[in-house]
Amino acid sequence: MATAAEITVQARIQSAVVNSALVELRGYWASLNLAKPEAARDALLEFMPYLNGKYGTAAGSAAATFYDELRDAAGVTGRYRATVLAFDPEPTVTATRRIAGDLFGDSPSTALVGLAAMVNKQVLNVGRNTTAQASISDPRASGWHREIRGDTCRFCRMLASRGAVYKKGTASFAAHHDCDCVAIPSWDSSAPEATAKQYVASRRTSSMTPEQKARHQASIAGYLEDIPA
Repeated sequence: MATAAEITVQARIQSAVVNSALVELRGYWASLNLAKPEAARDALLEFMPYLNGKYGTAAGSAAATFYDELRDAAGVTGRYRATVLAFDPEPTVTATRRIAGDLFGDSPSTALVGLAAMVNKQVLNVGRNTTAQASISDPRASGWHREIRGDTCRFCRMLASRGAVYKKGTASFAAHHDCDCVAIPSWDSSAPEATAKQYVASRRTSSMTPEQKARHQASIAGYLEDIPA
């Protein structure tokens, strides 16, 4: 089991990766000609998948190393090494296209805010889901749990309640743009498994239609009614 100190160190490593990505994003943004929104949009559609792929892979590599170190420290038997989750560029392309709509308005610089938030979420998610994937693939692991940090929102507290362990590959690490939660592997076979509601709330939404996403969000809103503000 990871200690609080180990979790803090890993969170700082992941944060450093994101910060490096944001530095590169701001540098690239400064090179764009915002007076030509079509050209700026097309340039971002090419650059953002590269950026998130580069730093997402770095986050995934750090998470895989962290997984292996925790496994070794726990004395888990059998051979297994975590692999970095392959980066999927499609969510980045979709989000970039949507955010780039701000380039055509009166305040094109607002697009940078949206892009930065998207980078934070998608880069960290490669690391989080690398841990989740390893925790499902490792024959000796019992799954993974969500470690909340600091002043956490109701959504994250609901997903982490009861120390729930996610044992099915259908669950991804659900996160909002400023989420700082961490995925931690579990080797405790007696730990409580996530509830049906927690599994539903952790479903991947990238392939959902707008109507399906709306129903999904409505379900989550209902689940949160039982979580204290």
